[in-house]
Amino acid sequence: MKRVVERSPLLASTFLSVALGLPVYILLLVLTGVPQLRPGFFPALLAGVALNIITIPLRNLALRLSPLSLTIPFLAFTPLFMLATEALLLGDRPGWRGMSGVILIVVGVYAMQLGEGVGPLGPLRAIARERGSLISLGVAAIWSVTSAIDKICVTRSSPFFYAATFTLMYVAGSLPILLLTHRPILPTARREWRLLGLVAAANVGTLLTQLLAIQLTLVSYVIAIKRSGMLLSVIIGAVFFGERQLERRLLGAALMSVGVALILTG
Repeated sequence: MKRVVERSPLLASTFLSVALGLPVYILLLVLTGVPQLRPGFFPALLAGVALNIITIPLRNLALRLSPLSLTIPFLAFTPLFMLATEALLLGDRPGWRGMSGVILIVVGVYAMQLGEGVGPLGPLRAIARERGSLISLGVAAIWSVTSAIDKICVTRSSPFFYAATFTLMYVAGSLPILLLTHRPILPTARREWRLLGLVAAANVGTLLTQLLAIQLTLVSYVIAIKRSGMLLSVIIGAVFFGERQLERRLLGAALMSVGVALILTG
């Protein structure tokens, strides 16, 4: 996705990365059938779609602006924020191991920035200078809310029904924005169809497994496992995008991964 947004219009490529998965969700819904919907599904669905119409393009903007190793790891703050949102929206609370994991995530983020500034506040100043990191942090905060919304919607319908209706409404809500801003959808699709196809396939797998998993355990634990891919993102940033200072960033990402593991086992 980083490669696509670096050389294609942001809104058009973001739209296509989501929309291309819609036929798969509709096929799965046809095969599994429409479940009985419980009260509260549609208000939660509308809220989740509205927030994601904002945050998914913002996440991709962060990928365009900053190195992978300084954008993706900040999404690991989602479990931290979920300590509050999950308790408020779902009434779920992790144990002391989860709290310890939160501290390690913060320490890991700090370690990734060591050397960027002078003194104990140096890393914080470095984070403030890196726009992609700040955007990712904001997205992580909002996604802590949408992740809780995901569980509300799944428990009031089914994973396949929610995936299909969410994607359909996302496409319907994003398309007018593209038309009003005159973003070229078809040229982007023709030029980037290979990479966008891979991204869409990954998105389908990610969303479906996430929705199936949150039926079984705390949302914060599911998102914590999901964020463990941050280590791979750091390595990919070095191998494919020539990002430097890999050792320092890898150390920080490793600390964050340990924090994620503690949250998982909390």
